[in-house]
Amino acid sequence: MGATLAQRFRPLVPVILAGGRGERLWPVSRESRPKPFLRIAGERSLLQQTVLRAAALMPDAIVIATHEECCFQVFEELEEIAPQLDGAFLHILLEPETRDTAPAVCAAALYVARSFGKQAELLVLPSDQLIDEQAKFAACIARAREAAAAERIAVLGTPASTPQTGFGYIARESDGRDAGSFVEKPDRRLAEHFVASGRYDWHTGICLATAEVLEAAFAQHAPDILAATRSALIRGRRLAGHAQVFRMDREAWAALPEISLDYALLEKATGLAAVRADFAWQDIGTWTSLSALAAADSAGNQVEGKAVFVNARNNYVQSDGRLVAAVGVQNLVIVDTPDALLVGSQDAAADVGRIAEQLRRRREEAGFQHRTVHRPWGTFTVLCEDEHCKIKRLRVKPGAALSLQLHRHRGEHWVVVEGEAEVINGDATFRLKRHQSTYIPPGCRHRIANPGTRDVVIIETQTGDYLGEDDIVRLEDRYGRTQH
Repeated sequence: MGATLAQRFRPLVPVILAGGRGERLWPVSRESRPKPFLRIAGERSLLQQTVLRAAALMPDAIVIATHEECCFQVFEELEEIAPQLDGAFLHILLEPETRDTAPAVCAAALYVARSFGKQAELLVLPSDQLIDEQAKFAACIARAREAAAAERIAVLGTPASTPQTGFGYIARESDGRDAGSFVEKPDRRLAEHFVASGRYDWHTGICLATAEVLEAAFAQHAPDILAATRSALIRGRRLAGHAQVFRMDREAWAALPEISLDYALLEKATGLAAVRADFAWQDIGTWTSLSALAAADSAGNQVEGKAVFVNARNNYVQSDGRLVAAVGVQNLVIVDTPDALLVGSQDAAADVGRIAEQLRRRREEAGFQHRTVHRPWGTFTVLCEDEHCKIKRLRVKPGAALSLQLHRHRGEHWVVVEGEAEVINGDATFRLKRHQSTYIPPGCRHRIANPGTRDVVIIETQTGDYLGEDDIVRLEDRYGRTQH
């Protein structure tokens, strides 16, 4: 039976998942700048590509779910593509902590239901994928909407060609019909059985359902997630100065488990509709999948950056500046960044995330952020660091300002090398021009602002017994950031 006229004209709201810990593509991807912000296969980031792909569907709105630390990076990404968005109505849903895709989708379903009605259709789109053939993508989404009109969750699958253990598998009867089962990340033996049967697709991570259907599914299969998420939404608030940015309540969000939508819901749900994704699709999940995009030389070596090989075969090298030399090795992944080097077997690429986990447990900064860190006012780059001294280069955008803040454990010395800065130092407010400097003692309130039309660049030297980024007491902040 076909969809009713009302069902055909339900609001369409793509929900773009743009968070994650950045584990599997460490050290290039990290928690403070995960995969969606990487430039892969083109000048646009994966997030920008996903937003433009969603906007081309002419939706009623687009919701981007991301970690609150990434909020202003999302703003920058959207600003770059604003001329191509054609007035798309964008909302940003901020998660206080990373909790994987189930809480993110549940929060989006409740938010969309409140904003656009329970019959609005959520099109869940991961933003760590490459998808070509927009016309085929749009046609597939149209078929998914037809399937979802029967009050089901439509899941998009692409033919399973090899026994991958990092994907979910959908048992497919026929396009748009009930899926027999959904199995997330099977072991090798079961994955081989699925591929040999010819009846299973890889789950692309894309699914579509009404807000009402998703809420009912969470109520049945994950009521704890639904309750905690509803509380986080009720107690959440809009970001000051940004009406379309909503921050979930931190305390309520902390009660949520870290679990994927596939485990929490799709493996348990009945009445799934399997829809064949017949467009070109590439998951950017591991260094092995990313290396498939690079051209190889006659020995099978692939290079992004600078490298030289001697008696080396089938290696993937990515270098951010330095020359990498590989001698007598094969089947390696070598990724060099300014502060971390990864060397691993291509067969073990799926285990890279365990490195990031160890670094986070040890509270190593390389597990969380790069040497260059993005902030709403610009960036800072750590140039040199030891136990009692850290040197940074700050780049402050025109019209931007750091928070009015103080540090309890460190002093700072600022030298302006480009532009002109407006500085608060204690009770004094003054301008600093190129080559001029000032010293900020511990416990003194201070701020840097850029009143000009070009970037201000400052060299900051920190000295003290503790130089961690969490030694900040924010007194005022125009970006509505919470205290860290």
